Amino acid sequence: MLNRFGAGASVICLVLATPVWSQASPPPAATGTSDKARDTTAPGDSASQTAVDQGGLQDIIVTAQKRSENLQRVPISITAVDGAALTDKSVGSTAEIGTVAAGVNVRINNTSFLPYIRGIGTNSSNTESPASLYVDGVYIPYSRAGLRDLNDIAQLAVLKGPQGTLFGRNSTAGVIQITTRDPSQELHAETGGSIDNYETARGDIYVAGGLADGLAASFSGQYGKQFIGWGKDYTTGNYTHRLDRDVSLRGKVVFKPGPDTKITLIGEYYDQNYVGIAKIPYAGTTLAYRGVSGPVQTEYDHYGDTDGFLRNKGYLASATIDQQIGRYDFRSITSYQNSYSTLLFDNDLTAAPAFTVSGNQPNRAVTQELQLASPTAGVFKWVVGGYYFSNHERSDPSVLTMRPPVTPLPALFIRRDGQQSTESLAGFAEGTLTPVEGTSLTLGARYTWERRDFVGVQTTGVIFFPNVPGPLVAQTQTVRKPSFRVALDHEFGSAILGYLSFNTGFKSGGYNLLAPTSAPYLPESLRAYEAGLKTQLFDRRLRLNGAFFYYDYSNIQVSQVVNNISTVSNAAKAETYGLDVDLQALITHDLQISGALAVLHAQYTDYPGAQLATPKATGGATITSFNAAGNRLPSSQKFSANLALDYDRPVAGATMHFNVTGAYQGDYFLEPDNYIRQPSYVNLSTSLKVTLPGDHFSVTLFGKNLFDARVITAASATATVVSVVYDVAPRTYGAAFRYKF
Repeated sequence: MLNRFGAGASVICLVLATPVWSQASPPPAATGTSDKARDTTAPGDSASQTAVDQGGLQDIIVTAQKRSENLQRVPISITAVDGAALTDKSVGSTAEIGTVAAGVNVRINNTSFLPYIRGIGTNSSNTESPASLYVDGVYIPYSRAGLRDLNDIAQLAVLKGPQGTLFGRNSTAGVIQITTRDPSQELHAETGGSIDNYETARGDIYVAGGLADGLAASFSGQYGKQFIGWGKDYTTGNYTHRLDRDVSLRGKVVFKPGPDTKITLIGEYYDQNYVGIAKIPYAGTTLAYRGVSGPVQTEYDHYGDTDGFLRNKGYLASATIDQQIGRYDFRSITSYQNSYSTLLFDNDLTAAPAFTVSGNQPNRAVTQELQLASPTAGVFKWVVGGYYFSNHERSDPSVLTMRPPVTPLPALFIRRDGQQSTESLAGFAEGTLTPVEGTSLTLGARYTWERRDFVGVQTTGVIFFPNVPGPLVAQTQTVRKPSFRVALDHEFGSAILGYLSFNTGFKSGGYNLLAPTSAPYLPESLRAYEAGLKTQLFDRRLRLNGAFFYYDYSNIQVSQVVNNISTVSNAAKAETYGLDVDLQALITHDLQISGALAVLHAQYTDYPGAQLATPKATGGATITSFNAAGNRLPSSQKFSANLALDYDRPVAGATMHFNVTGAYQGDYFLEPDNYIRQPSYVNLSTSLKVTLPGDHFSVTLFGKNLFDARVITAASATATVVSVVYDVAPRTYGAAFRYKF
């Protein structure tokens, strides 16, 4: 154990710094910000954060409408948090977004990032999410590339509700925007590290500064390794739920050849390896076959014949050009992404090599967005643009291997090979007219054309015997879909904004890459009605925002397991409505409170053919079909809330920052039949940071999930087993340090 602690300390000393403890600084501004090619305040700027000044809470700047605006003047429900606040609240990865954004429930399935916003999301790691993720303006289509540490972050913003006009396809639930820091001409460097009770050692480094007049660059690097897993495999004797390697590198170059031009180049690389993928039977169920198994001590333990793993690696390159053309702002965002995922895990939950799943999925994507925006001043402001998306993903291959007692055959295998190619083009426009001071009307429209081509083959046979591949499946799906936005807002003085909005969005259809013989799934669509109020009261010492919403949700894409193979199909209709509230309050100069709550009603109104799992006394479940009308949507919580307290205090020349953050997550079901249920729980975190005089060195003590809540993040029910995965970290605590120079 001492050797492992020594190795952890070596990691910290060599790589230096954990991403959780970074301090925000400016990212690039967005379209239509000024007459100077986006040199104005943007998300993450020191002038835009929620820090305290003598006038109360400072403004928050967001780019929800493709231009930099005060959050309090945007007629959209938004939760925005800067990098420093994420650090204080112990939010270190995208998996923990629900801690600061009520109404957001993040599930993890095979290390895929699967967010639900207001009950809208997907539990499939093989389709694009309806809660779109954007990093520095670039769309990230792969869910396995979405599970990332929040390193080098200037701002995290969650846009709730469909954003189909400006962000397009697959933003049915909303948009998650991550903005990283921009380098400045001033030399800046920081480094640090952390270690916790599972001997998770993390380190990172950030260096930025000017290279020449008009040319600045930054580099950030992060490395993490966990030496003790959360649980144990009683068959192999090794740890389960362990992070074997987490590497992320990012370089950013900002070039300003003239006052009207700005070019931003970004390169990113990541390599993640998780070992000990552990499934266990759902409480109250048993296996339908014999095998070496038995009771476990915690939800992270299991019996498996192999130490499963999942590795994600890839890289991204992007170029953003901001150009002032007369009074107008032009922006071009180009990206290329390449990722590769490979996995292996035991699926029979016993020590016997009875059911193994393995797979390889290479992916690559190209995106191109063009925008032209008017100045932000004036009676009418607008933005128009075009978007191109090309995506190629493969199953290369995916294999299910089954032996007795799961199958009566000596060794049955199912191999799936396939490729899906997507080409999408869209044009969009949005304008805001202010005919009289204080009242604005926003109209937006987008038209999307998309084509998906699929070719695949499934081979079923017996190992070591000649097998003939099944028939080749080749299909094409073309979609032409408009999206609209209408919003009317009115300023009731300088401190209150009220708005009404109507938005539409859709999530594109596609093919089941891992089930070539199954039917394709069709696009889903959503119509959203929202009424909101944004207020700043008591001399800007209280910020209170709220929104009521109603969704008409149809042709819903649902993931389910059929004959041990995960597929996506379409449900019929659902009705969703609720309330979101966000608040920030400056109690004293040293004490600040922030919080949010979400109330949600999300039910199917019609879903014939839904799967119904009924547990059997002999093990597994009987799978039948029924109409799920009246059942709650998966991962929809009737109530969720969070509350954070931040307190700053000078102590003997040093400064102390204390934070305690509690997030209540209401219960939810994981499948449409509402059988597998995650009970409600509270995630409580706290940290105490002491910064020494001179503001160069700080030490932090932290604790996360202090009530040790156990959270189901993935589940499936079949005739032989009802399995679940607990993939939220148990109680962790540790220490971190940071040095800035």
